[in-house]
Amino acid sequence: QATLEEVRRRNKLPDVSALQRAVNDSGRSFDAYREQIRRQLLQRQVLGAVMRGGTQVTDRELDEAIARDPGLIETRSVRHILLQLDKSAEDWAVKDAENRLLGWRNELLSGADFSAYAKTHSEGPSASRGGSIGSIGKGETDPAFEAAAFAAKKGEIAGPVRSSFGWHLILVDEIGADPKNTQARENLRRSLRQKNAEQALQVALTKARQSALVRIFPAPTP
Repeated sequence: QATLEEVRRRNKLPDVSALQRAVNDSGRSFDAYREQIRRQLLQRQVLGAVMRGGTQVTDRELDEAIARDPGLIETRSVRHILLQLDKSAEDWAVKDAENRLLGWRNELLSGADFSAYAKTHSEGPSASRGGSIGSIGKGETDPAFEAAAFAAKKGEIAGPVRSSFGWHLILVDEIGADPKNTQARENLRRSLRQKNAEQALQVALTKARQSALVRIFPAPTP
């Protein structure tokens, strides 16, 4: 009920009855919707219990993972030009922002200074620093922003890229991979814990299904 109430508030509906009507209008059964939410909450509880019950990642495991794939702790020093845009922005506003960045990108590729453009045009808090947000590791920023930043080479401009904050142009200043970087190691530790927990959850679910298996034998012949 608390989750349904939160969904109602997020969608600015007057009461849960209005939420029920909205779900029904979408062609779904409200009972099925409630059951889906119940299952999601249960899965979160089980996952939380699994994570608390033995999915810690030791320093040795971290070092072994890094040795197999140094890219796991790779960092990027980046600058960006941001045009802020709400997720609910109308199509014309989205297209306008994208076209503005495309125009600036062409000018930057022709030799314009990225830092100067960021100071003049960026709407983000890093504008005064020439768009610099320093060094970022994986799992620290918006997924779309991260994907573009880590796919780009040093000195390359990525974008326009749409994130939850708006549209970006991204410049990669430096690429690093320090196995002793504390923040990068903790980000990787968190990622590995999540992966281990998901694997442990699947094992637990499989065992639960097997133990709950009911076999139906034919009735004996009189």
